[in-house]
Amino acid sequence: VTRRGETVCQFSQPPRKQPYERIVFGSLPNRHESLPSPEDNKIIISVPSAIHSHKPPLIG
Repeated sequence: VTRRGETVCQFSQPPRKQPYERIVFGSLPNRHESLPSPEDNKIIISVPSAIHSHKPPLIG
């Protein structure tokens, strides 16, 4: 993904495997701490792991 959010290669047509995953953010109601919502139009990216099917940690 470029700095402008453009892909650098073609993706396979669905339903084939895609090089991205969806992420869902959630929180418990009535928490004492109020966490900010993720910003709109932002992308979270990571470097692929060398271990097959290993998901990298999301560190913010």
